[in-house]
Formats: sequence, C-alpha cells, structure tokens
Amino acid sequence: NTITVRPELANRLKIGQPSLVDLADKIQVPSRVQVDEERTAQIGSYITGRIINMFVILGDYVKAGDRLARITSPDLTQSQLAYLRAASRVVVTQKAADRARHLLAADAIPVAEVERRQSDLEIAQAELSAAMDQLKLFGMGEGELKELTKKGKILPWLDIKATREGYIIERKVIVGQVVQPADALFQVADLSHVWVVGDVPEQIARDVRLEQHVEINVPALGNVNFDGVIIFVSDTVNRLTRTVMTRVMVENPERKLKPDMLANMHITDAQYQTL
Repeated sequence: NTITVRPELANRLKIGQPSLVDLADKIQVPSRVQVDEERTAQIGSYITGRIINMFVILGDYVKAGDRLARITSPDLTQSQLAYLRAASRVVVTQKAADRARHLLAADAIPVAEVERRQSDLEIAQAELSAAMDQLKLFGMGEGELKELTKKGKILPWLDIKATREGYIIERKVIVGQVVQPADALFQVADLSHVWVVGDVPEQIARDVRLEQHVEINVPALGNVNFDGVIIFVSDTVNRLTRTVMTRVMVENPERKLKPDMLANMHITDAQYQTL
C-alpha cells in the first residue's frame, strides 16, 4: 500500500525508525499530612499530683531531658520517706550482721543468730531497692537520688522531662491542674520527616509497591511539590470505601508540611511499552 501525504500536512509529520517508549499515568489520591509516629512521643506524669510550674509553650524546641513542667504530690513525699527509712534500716542491719560475724569468730553467738541477722540485712536491701525503683518510676534521676541519700532532705516537687528531641506540638495542661499517670500532657515530635497518608482505590492498589517514589502536592503551599517514598501499604481493604491505606515518608527540613494539612498523592501507574 502507498500512503500519499498532502502537501499541507508534510511539515507536521516526523519520519524515522519506530522505537519503544514508556507511557505512564499518574493517579491522584487525596491525602493528609501526619506526624511520623516513630519520631514522636506522648509525655505525661508518672505520678498523681498538681502542676505548679510550666517551662514550655506550643512550638518550643526541646531536647531529651529538658524540663517541661513541675509537679508536686503527696505520693512523692511518702515514697521518699519510705526510701530514707529503707536506707537507714540497711545501715543498721549491716552493722548488726558485721557484729554477728565478729562474735561468731569469737565463738560468742550461735551460727543461727548470724544467719538471722544476715537475713534481716538482705530483706532491708530488697526494701531499699524497691523504694529506689519506685522513685525512679516517678521520674527521679540518679542525681536527685544521690542528693536525697546524702542530705536526707525531702524533695517537695519533681520535674516532668522530655523523653525525646523535637517540637512541642501539643500541650494539654496548665498551672494548678491535677494530673494522673494516664493523662497525655505533652506531645513532642521531630518534624524533619512527616507521613502523608492516603487511601488508594482497591482496583489500582496492585500497582502500589514499597519504596516507590511518589509526588506530593499540598494545595495550601501552592505549586510546590515534594518527593516521597512509600513505606507502608495496608494488607487489608476498607470495607466501606473499598480503598487501601498507603503511607508515604516525606522529608520536611524546613517544616513547611504541617500535620493535618490536606495533600494530593500522585502515584505513577504501571508503565506500558508501545510502539
């Protein structure tokens, strides 16, 4: 067969050898920005008490060990008293056990009496260890324990400290509030990386795979696009929406992406080769 091209179309045609090219389609998935749960921490009090001072506000940057708030509690006082009693008893029972061993060497007391005093010492040491563990559980550090042991002075308050480095993105406490161990008072998050989470329709979920790069667009930030990597694809389908939850990790060094921002996830569909 012969194909004749009209003169007016000749300049619009490109003639050459056929080749294979990749064609790809982009799937747009409505998404939302979330904090990286591996880089965030909920921080509360280990003891029931009243907040008497605050050291941070929303948006503050903190490091692990920085003070967030100060709390006072009757339970803290009682636990410190129990610790001091246990420490005193260890000293007394230690001296009694040492004397018993000297008397036994002089054949002045029976072996049973030495064993009894040694047993009293071991019980006192166990009580001291339990009292120390209780104070550590309340958040008391090694330095504060040494000060308590050395001076025997009851500490009337305790500082609630950050457990990780990051920004204060949530604060649910004020001065004078009574808090319990179950209360989440602060949320500290490292926002240098965030998650973008979207629900991919099940009919195209087969084309979504781990470590696949996707393009993230946030309408609130204009035409700025971010590169992300898929780190999780759910193994289950939402019965109501018939979608598969997909999580993307995005670098956020300038903290432009903020938790709960709306976003669009552009996933490249499976590629097809054609002539």
